Amino acid sequence: MTNPKKCEKVNGMQKPNTLETIVDECGFIAGGRKSGKTNLGILLVDQLLRNDVQIKVIDSSRQWLKRSSVPYYLKVASARASSYGLFSIWDLPNVWNCIYDCSRLTTAQMREFVSGMMQNDFQEAVILDEQGVQIRACYVLEECQNLIPNSALRGYSFQEISRFVTQGRNFGLSYIALTQRLASVDSNLVEISGLKYFGKTEGDNNRRKAKAWLPKEYLNKARDLRTGEFLHQYGSKITLEKVPLFQSLTKPQLYIEPQKPKKPTLMARIIKAITGA
Repeated sequence: MTNPKKCEKVNGMQKPNTLETIVDECGFIAGGRKSGKTNLGILLVDQLLRNDVQIKVIDSSRQWLKRSSVPYYLKVASARASSYGLFSIWDLPNVWNCIYDCSRLTTAQMREFVSGMMQNDFQEAVILDEQGVQIRACYVLEECQNLIPNSALRGYSFQEISRFVTQGRNFGLSYIALTQRLASVDSNLVEISGLKYFGKTEGDNNRRKAKAWLPKEYLNKARDLRTGEFLHQYGSKITLEKVPLFQSLTKPQLYIEPQKPKKPTLMARIIKAITGA
């Protein structure tokens, strides 16, 4: 039976509700260079924000800083670089509706950072669930092949990321994963994503991997798609969608951590005790 929450009527026909599907089943976007995959991600995130879904964007491309409507961004750096006024991966504030600019990190550092943050958010989501609090939150994993490469979800070193992407939806945690190198991504990540978008598919390796989800006639179409055109797959249904260029009236602002009130000095406490002020 069709879940009415997950479907909307378009021209008298039932069509999956994209936002609810992403929240409940997660999303995956693949496309070659200039396919428009980041633009599609930015558009989907804007709609999620408008529907009170909290967002974290893991971005090493810096494209989200230029065009998205995500309110804030933070610069993430290694411990050595953090002395120049940047946040290191170990002392970063936990901020939602924020882009985490990871362009200064190596792939290994980015995995360590994301793994730690996912572990923290997963644990908090479980605690809130025990208290009867329902959350709606979504991670955006730009160039996800760097975070979840082939066979990663079976590896011990990726266990926190694996737990988040496979079990997070049980506690209101979802993701949108984007890549231009489909052949380099763990196939399990694509398989468990309920909503899939395939843009222009370049390279024999990427096309061979796409065969697992696209029938031959659609695979040929994927090779010739234009910028902004995507094959939208949900279940056994595949439709062609044209995605408009997203234009935001605002740009992300650098997040400034609120100043914590300073503790009064010993002398100040003595004066207060004497004067009663």
